Amino acid sequence: MGTYLRGSAVITLALLVLSLAGCSFVYEYELFGTVKTAKDGQPIKDVKVTLKVNGIDYGFAKPLFSAKDGEFDGRFGISDSEFSPNKLPIFTLTLSKAGFVDEEIDISPKKQPGDTDEPRRFIVVAYMRSK
Repeated sequence: MGTYLRGSAVITLALLVLSLAGCSFVYEYELFGTVKTAKDGQPIKDVKVTLKVNGIDYGFAKPLFSAKDGEFDGRFGISDSEFSPNKLPIFTLTLSKAGFVDEEIDISPKKQPGDTDEPRRFIVVAYMRSK
């Protein structure tokens, strides 16, 4: 009888924890970009790429930098709690590299994401100015 009560207590506690956690959905995003010089359009390597969502740093799985050809790509997920019926989140991409002026790019979604599991894609071409 004691084992049955302990088992019931564990199941009840697990159900309570799950119900308090609530359900949420994560929208997957893919980011593809190229960074070039504003002066002559040459690719820039080693540009650090960061993302803010609603003004809060939102890291990628690993630090993101542009390659030799100026290209970068990364994935990130945004909880459905960041989307409200009356207001969309603000996504800000920041590009930084010594010798260049930091660039901030608004890549905010223009509408609520659909109910698909397919990742949403951003494609960015950015031009950085020398200091």
